[in-house]
Formats: sequence, C-alpha cells, structure tokens
Amino acid sequence: MPYVVLVALSLSAAGISMGFLDTGGNVMCLKTWGEKSGPYMQILHFSFALGATLAPLLSQPFIMDTPQNCTFTSSQNSTSLSSTSTPVRGTTEVLETPDMKFPLVAWAFLISSGFCILVALLFCYIAWSWSNAVPSDQKNTSIEEGQNFRMKMLGLLFIFYLLYVGTEVTFGSYIYSFATISENHYSKEEASFLNTLFWGTFAIGRFLSIFVSIWVTPNRLLQMDLVGTLTASVIMTCFPLYAENSGFLLWIAVALYGLSMANIFPSGISWVEQYITVTEKAASVLVIGAALGEMLFPLLLGQLIEANAMILPYFTAVSTVACILNYILMLWVAKSRGKRLNKTAKFEVVEKTGDYGENSSLMNDYKTEEGL
Repeated sequence: MPYVVLVALSLSAAGISMGFLDTGGNVMCLKTWGEKSGPYMQILHFSFALGATLAPLLSQPFIMDTPQNCTFTSSQNSTSLSSTSTPVRGTTEVLETPDMKFPLVAWAFLISSGFCILVALLFCYIAWSWSNAVPSDQKNTSIEEGQNFRMKMLGLLFIFYLLYVGTEVTFGSYIYSFATISENHYSKEEASFLNTLFWGTFAIGRFLSIFVSIWVTPNRLLQMDLVGTLTASVIMTCFPLYAENSGFLLWIAVALYGLSMANIFPSGISWVEQYITVTEKAASVLVIGAALGEMLFPLLLGQLIEANAMILPYFTAVSTVACILNYILMLWVAKSRGKRLNKTAKFEVVEKTGDYGENSSLMNDYKTEEGL
C-alpha cells in the first residue's frame, strides 16, 4: 500500500509539472519570437511527438519480452497536450539485476529523469543569466483588446481545444481496439501497425509543419487541417461499406487523419495570438480545456466501444464537425475586431464611421491574408 501511495504522488507531481510546462512553454515561445513564432511553435510541439515516439523504443530493452502473452498498452504524452498511444508487448514480470533487488526497468526511469534534470538546469541557467539580456518580442495589447472580446475568444478556444485534444487522445487510445473488434477483425499485429501508422504520420506532420508554417499563415494551416480531418473522418465512418473489398481505404484515412491532426494545436495558438495577447493566464485556459478533453473523452468512449466498434469513427466525425463549427464562430468573432497589432485601431475607426476611405486597401489586404 505505501508503494501505491508513492506512485500516486509521483504521477500527480508529474501531471502538475506537465501542466506548468505546457503553459509556460507556449507562452515563452510567443514572448521570445512574437509574430514570428510560427515555425518555433511547430518545433516545440514536434519535440513532444518525437519524444513520445522514441520513449517506448528506448525503454523496451529494460522490459521483459513475453510474446506468448501479447497485450496492448496505451501510453499518453501530452503537449497539450499532444498524446501518444504506443503498442508494446505485454509483460507479466520485470527483469531484475543479478542481485535480484533492483529491477532493471527502474533504469529506464532513472535515465529519463536524468535528461529531465539536465534540461531543467539549462532552463534555470537561461532564466537567471538571460532574463534581462533578451527583450520580449510579444506586444501586450490586452487593455486595447477589451475584456469582452478576450473572454469570447478564450471561451471558444477552451471548447475548441477540449474537442481537439479529447478526440486526438481518444482516437490514439482506441484505434487498436477498433481494428481488433471491427467487422474485419484485424490481427493484433495489423492493429499495432495501424496504431503506429497514426502516430507516425502525426509526428511526420508536425515535422513538415515546421517548414510549411514559414510560407503558409496559421489560418490557412488550420483550414487545411480541418478539411483533412473531416475528409478522413467521413472515410472512416463509411468503413462498413468498403471493409471487405477496399480495406486499404481505412489505412489511407488513418494516415490522413494523423497528418491533419498534427499541427492544429500549435497553429491554433499562433493564429489566436494575432487577435489577443496569449498571456500565462490565457494559455492556462487552453491547457485546462485540453486536459479536460483528454481526461473525459477516453473515459466515456471506453464504456461504449466494446459494444460497437463503429462508435469510434462516429465520435471522430461528430467531434470534427463540432471543431469546424467552433472554428467558424471564432473566425467570425475575430473578423469583427481585426488583428490586434498595427491594424486594430484603424479597424475600430472603420467600424464606427462606416467610411473605409484610405483604409480600403488595408481591409482588402486583411481579407486576403485571412482567406475571407
């Protein structure tokens, strides 16, 4: 019992620390690079996906291999929150060192904690030595934005990230189960490959977004991602129609879904930063929404998917449509105000007087940038 309490305390501390890291990392990126933070935000979130992909591979040598008792373990790592579900072989015992007192698997935790301590020390060094040397590129316009506008945008973003992260984690956690209990009854190996395909394309998508975001605006990226997720969701929803003769369509849909889901989180933050100042408190609202979706959606779907495997693609499609509608509403609210830097004041004059005058070209540029 004392060991269970100790593990619970350790996991609680890890969860709280991840919340701080999620919030602080995104805000720090925006404060450091300001309007030019797009590619750096993508790099930040790609690093989460890369770490979540490599961690199970690096820890595998420290775990007993028991192929006669294969199971599936879900491992979640949030960017938040980016999640990863990794198929690993089930274990019934843990390898121990020759003295049979110190389990070998403990070395995996010691090595990972060593990396964490090293990174923490580097961050402390940067915070103490460079805090006054590097000015922030983020311009705080919270007062000019108005509390009402900020509350509307943050409320919609809370719902958006709750739906997005909840769907991402749920899909990654149950795509293996969906494959094994669906009409085709995929083998465990095939289900594992399908799960790996999703998270592999997810990581690739985040890597590619680093370069794409240099030329494509965050708003365009969001639009492409949402169209991609909707297309993939529709294909997966129609799975019973092609399961027997065209099963490869499911693999294409899963790959497209992973690529499309990859950069929604960082692109959303970069996009909203154009309209409101993403402070620590604002970022915490997004992280709380993401964490809530990550906690609730898998719990609810887990109770239903065993009875009907198609619950997963149906849920994915409904959640995707809800995200798109929420995005359209956010775009409408943001359009009514305009970008917060350089243009906000001019837009306010135009809205009040109704006279575009010399601001007509500015309005046209704004609409062109936003794809409106």
